[in-house]
Amino acid sequence: MFTGKKFVCGVDEAGRGPLAGPVVAAACVFPEDLVIDAINDSKQMTEEEREEVYETLMANDQVIKSVCVIDHTRIDEINILEATMEAMAKSVEGLSTAADWVLIDGNRVPPPLVDRAEAIVKGDAKSVCISAASVLAKVTRDRMMVSVYFHFYSRHMGNVTECFVYYRLRSTRSIRSTDSTGTKGTGPRRTWRRFISTGRARTTDARSRP
Repeated sequence: MFTGKKFVCGVDEAGRGPLAGPVVAAACVFPEDLVIDAINDSKQMTEEEREEVYETLMANDQVIKSVCVIDHTRIDEINILEATMEAMAKSVEGLSTAADWVLIDGNRVPPPLVDRAEAIVKGDAKSVCISAASVLAKVTRDRMMVSVYFHFYSRHMGNVTECFVYYRLRSTRSIRSTDSTGTKGTGPRRTWRRFISTGRARTTDARSRP
């Protein structure tokens, strides 16, 4: 437990669920005397609220933070779960001040952190430092997706939507990949991350379709 620890770090990720783009993890040590009323689980906040909190966190030198981005190539090499664990561990390693204890959002602790961390299910709604990390990871990833794929991904950031699946199936239906067992197959998650993230898939605006 983290009782009595001086530097407690919260960690969260963004991008594990979406079919396109990188996975981003952030680690954050949040000062006890800092109050940001709008901060919450990033998924429960509006885009405007996330952006405002993000800028506040980034501008405050008392907030110790680190962000790690794992791209689609690495995700294809080790799978999305392992890439998420790697991003979380590296975000903690990147902190300018070493954390005494790490709070991980979810139900799994990355192997490199097992001796100094605990997993908290729905932690982004229970811990302010995890909530802060959630915002940092989410906004970082959203900005990346908008800057690279503005015409299509700016509306859903690579998350699964009906229109997204329709167009990705049409664009990548002939693509094949190797799954984690080495067996040839359709491998939709891995194929789409690689194919879409390289910008080779068609990005027709869904609104132009009936």
